[in-house]
Formats: sequence, structure tokens, C-alpha cells
Amino acid sequence: MEYEERCRKCNGTGRVKEKDGTYHVCFDCLAEGRLNQHTAVKDSKIRL
Repeated sequence: MEYEERCRKCNGTGRVKEKDGTYHVCFDCLAEGRLNQHTAVKDSKIRL
């Protein structure tokens, strides 16, 4: 099994939390192709 290092910014989650509490996609993981669009998202507690 190949060892894959976790991203330092998002710790492998694909989401980065800013100081003001907002989330955005981890652009480093997106650029390297680590994100999978078919993964199930856990309850993000985001209300619209």
C-alpha cells in the first residue's frame, strides 16, 4: 500500500476553515487531484 501524506492545510479533509468561520475547498488538494466528487459529505451544519 502506498503511503500518502496528508495535506498540511486541510489535514486530508479537503476543506479549509478560515479565521472568520467560513469554509472553502483546499486548493492544494484540488490542484493535485486528491479530491473525489463522489465522497459522501458528513453533516456540515451549514444552513441556508
